[in-house]
Amino acid sequence: QCTNLTTGNAALTPETAETKTFGLVFTPTFFTGFTATIDYFDIKVTNLIATPAPQAILTQCVDQPTINNQYCALLTPRDPFGLFQNPALVSAGVNFAKQTSKGIDFDLAYRHNFGNGNRLDLRGIATYTLERNNFINPLDPTFADRQLSELGDPVFSASLITGYTMGPFTLQYTLRYIGTMTIFAYEDTHSLQGRPPANPDEATHLRYPQVFYHYVRLETKVDNRFRFYLGVDNLFDRQPPFGLTGTGAGGAIYNNIGRSFYGGAQVDF
Repeated sequence: QCTNLTTGNAALTPETAETKTFGLVFTPTFFTGFTATIDYFDIKVTNLIATPAPQAILTQCVDQPTINNQYCALLTPRDPFGLFQNPALVSAGVNFAKQTSKGIDFDLAYRHNFGNGNRLDLRGIATYTLERNNFINPLDPTFADRQLSELGDPVFSASLITGYTMGPFTLQYTLRYIGTMTIFAYEDTHSLQGRPPANPDEATHLRYPQVFYHYVRLETKVDNRFRFYLGVDNLFDRQPPFGLTGTGAGGAIYNNIGRSFYGGAQVDF
């Protein structure tokens, strides 16, 4: 056995991102007040910093054409007697991983002013993700670990914001939608890159259900300096899915405090 020290790595180089985006803005003359924005994104991050397991560091060190590589640099040379020194291996981040992400963003907005001075505002924001993969296997750089549709990364999520202003009062309603996500790692119950599911019989329920959250806010403008507002978040007291608390990695995408009330004032000087 040998000791292992987890630490930083001064030899790291910056991560590199290549981003491609294509956008379309649509403002039809026949539909006054309406605007639609659609953006496609394709992001690839290379030289991603990740920390391989100690065994992976050892394996990659001896599998490289020369010992002058970033993996062997994490090993401490043996002493004159051929024994491991303390620590024998430094478990630190190295530049080997990659991450890819593709998807489409939607932003739809509509505003209408009525003859009596009232105003209607509508806005819908949504993201449909097509791909989100991590490549963090130093033994096989083409081996994908799917992140999309796992906890914290739904395929589809959206928000609808509506507001109606009547004189000094504005009533706003927001609907937030989160699509289904897998309870376990995607590869456990689905095939990926031709690989069969790792554990297809892991459980009966494989996905967290889709979730809707509702928010209501009432605001009044006394004059150009004073505003007062009241609101209710998570109006129907929707709790996180069973087994989650709404905190921590991934699970924080859900509301974690249930229904809540707030109020306040804004003063402009």
